[in-house]
Amino acid sequence: MSTPIPNSIIIPVTVDDTTDPWNLLVNGNRSSNQTDVGNNSLKQTLEWNLQLAAGQTGSFNPINETETSGFSWTCTPKPGANIFSGYSEPSTQNGTQIQVNDLASGASAKGTWTYKLRATVNGNPCETNPPSARGQEGDPKIHNK
Repeated sequence: MSTPIPNSIIIPVTVDDTTDPWNLLVNGNRSSNQTDVGNNSLKQTLEWNLQLAAGQTGSFNPINETETSGFSWTCTPKPGANIFSGYSEPSTQNGTQIQVNDLASGASAKGTWTYKLRATVNGNPCETNPPSARGQEGDPKIHNK
């Protein structure tokens, strides 16, 4: 795991391999998937860390504009660069981190922004709240206060 950087929020992501398809769980479960970010004049970095269990290998998918992107916004409208910036490709040698800069400063940055994460673990495609998860909690959220 990386060393936290100043003004960073570390968000654990685990794999639920008891479902079909496998799910990614933000903050360890489906119901506590909101990350609160305070209004701050300093850039804050959100860092998702894929925490693999013993015997699991995998990484976040590359960040791109396809349906399999490692990180994508699911909210409408999508937040602009004045709120979030600097998406990074999955980092570290094994692709287990994604970082986004949160520029949550001022009234225009306030709101709740939903997103989706995707990874491949042990050859299985995994994502937060896959389409087959009807009736389950929605996509994870970033709540800029």
